[in-house]
Amino acid sequence: MKRTGLAGICLLLCLSLFAACGEKEPLLDGKSFPVTGGSAMTAGLDRTVRTHMTGEDEAAAVRKTLHTAEEEAYEALLAGKVGLIYVPGPPSAVWEEKAKAMGLSLEATPVARDALVFYVNEKNPVKSVSKEDLKKIYSGEIDSWRALSGESVPVEAYECPEGNFYRLLMEDKIMHGADTAGEPLEVAVNEGEDPLLFSLEDSALSYRPASYRNTPGSIFYGGRHYLTGTEKARGIRLLKLEGASPADGEIASGRYDLTYDIYAVILSSSPEGSGERAVVSWLLTGEGQKAVKEAGYAALS
Repeated sequence: MKRTGLAGICLLLCLSLFAACGEKEPLLDGKSFPVTGGSAMTAGLDRTVRTHMTGEDEAAAVRKTLHTAEEEAYEALLAGKVGLIYVPGPPSAVWEEKAKAMGLSLEATPVARDALVFYVNEKNPVKSVSKEDLKKIYSGEIDSWRALSGESVPVEAYECPEGNFYRLLMEDKIMHGADTAGEPLEVAVNEGEDPLLFSLEDSALSYRPASYRNTPGSIFYGGRHYLTGTEKARGIRLLKLEGASPADGEIASGRYDLTYDIYAVILSSSPEGSGERAVVSWLLTGEGQKAVKEAGYAALS
């Protein structure tokens, strides 16, 4: 009895010291954490959530996330291969119908906010544009930065391939049916989640370069979370939209409104107390939203 009591006291002391050092017990262990996946663009968010909730290092998290194309992510979810996927926007009617045909239903929860951003070479003096300016640039009506109080440098407008998420978003929010005249990039296969961005041959990042060149006249677009905090290293500047920068506060206030939400999608049949429901619930907490920001996204509010 004495030995048991002494062992108990030692255990309590060890736990107290563990807590005092600021260590936290993992919210879910590796076995309880669901198999996750999603579209390629959300892999960074998935890894960040996993490391926060399980205490695993990033290398382990990378091995346990299955991010491919959005279509493959939904197929994996419906087939029961993954328990949770992260995708931009809510499920389309097509996926809702496919789930229904299988006797299933999808449950989608917005967990993070991202923004479509346009960027230029850091030496370009133009710092803010309007949606109409962007429309004129991408329709070919504006072909020199001088028209926007910049230098007499030809505009080199690059754009994503047809069908790409960011291309569709740009066409919806900027072009409104007008034809684009930019130079489309081909998808560059790479080991990271960024399917196309721009060329940085001397970068330490794992991206293989696409055909974009960060020349004085270049302009391109993509998701803010790819770029946040790396502008200086990339030699670029994110353009303001009608005076509003794509910063957290401007996104939360709605001043910068080229935004979209990232959704966590699970099956409605997922039981209470399941790992996937625990992840979704945690993402909506203050700690979860801090992790969202750490991954480069803006919090929901």
